[in-house]
Amino acid sequence: MYKVLLADDERIILEGISSMIQWKSFGASLVGAVQNGIEAYQLILRERPHIVISDIKMPGMGGLELIEKVSRDHPSIRFILLTGFGQFEYAKKAMTYGVRHYLLKPCNENHITASLESVIDELKKEESAERVKTELDLVRPHIQKHALRELIKGDKSDADAYLRFFPDGKDIRIVLFSVQGEGGGHLSTLEKLAGGILASSAIAAVLIKGVLVIAADGEEHPDRLRDKIEHIKHQAGKQLQVQLQAAVSRNGDIREAAALYDHASGGLDKQLVKPGGQTSVLINKMLDLVQKEAANPKLSLKWAARNMLYMNPDYLGKLFKQETGEKFSSYVARVRIEKAMAIMKHTGGIPIGELAEKLGFGDNPKYFSLVFKKYTGYTPSEYRKKNEKSRR
Repeated sequence: MYKVLLADDERIILEGISSMIQWKSFGASLVGAVQNGIEAYQLILRERPHIVISDIKMPGMGGLELIEKVSRDHPSIRFILLTGFGQFEYAKKAMTYGVRHYLLKPCNENHITASLESVIDELKKEESAERVKTELDLVRPHIQKHALRELIKGDKSDADAYLRFFPDGKDIRIVLFSVQGEGGGHLSTLEKLAGGILASSAIAAVLIKGVLVIAADGEEHPDRLRDKIEHIKHQAGKQLQVQLQAAVSRNGDIREAAALYDHASGGLDKQLVKPGGQTSVLINKMLDLVQKEAANPKLSLKWAARNMLYMNPDYLGKLFKQETGEKFSSYVARVRIEKAMAIMKHTGGIPIGELAEKLGFGDNPKYFSLVFKKYTGYTPSEYRKKNEKSRR
């Protein structure tokens, strides 16, 4: 039911309109009839009517002031103004607040009925349009997903039909995320994770050939977009225990989606494909990490995988051995001993306990000595003496 409120300082007009109109025949109900603008405003706040039939001149608060206050906070409420002869200047001002319906006093039943029918028809059309918009908003992400896939495939025949589901003249960047190793099962979860972090920047997302493809708003500052991508990679490692590779295309119109996808794919391939005989980007990261963290007593495959590289440690260990031919723990020990040997060459008198602590063995010089001998054939003391003889 559409709720209607009457406001006029003449009781005879209030009673006349209240009784002459068959409210239910319009699908409406009269929720109040008041004689001044202040009462009308209080009743509007309480009842939230759809339509207010109001006189322009009333005590306390005139019709124009009432319209101004109500339009500011409740713009959907419609007004039908009752005007006396010579009050059309007020009506003109009311038009600036969107009022389009005026009745000249005294008004008969036909005039009021025609205005009510017109306003209610407007409300019904707006409600119908809002329902369609709501339904379209619900299905839009699914349509955009399909449209993005087809645009990337380069289907020119249907391009215009798909483009209407995206904002006109929208510039985008194509962002690709690939899961290293056997992580394809995480792509659906990754899509939700990335969508949450990119938020309104993500226009549409689709999975193509085991890669998450996102059309991101081209107006997003490149540095901010990169920060979000790094955050996604970090959270994917933390929450999903997977390592991501990402690539971003240049900026371009959404009509160029296919070319932008190819541009981003080229960047992703460079990260994922390793030249013959060389280690991949991921393993290079691990090698650099060991060099930087050699003095850290917590350094281990599990620690590196979960705290720095955000990957499954078992998969990471297999990949490291496959590419380097050496277990991660053996490589860490070798790097530490090589660093110890370099320090001893330049600082002959450093105590063994201090050296062990400097190289991640904590307060366990005995274990350090055992590892040192395993890799060099000498105890630290023997190696020091050997170096001193060679310097003489």
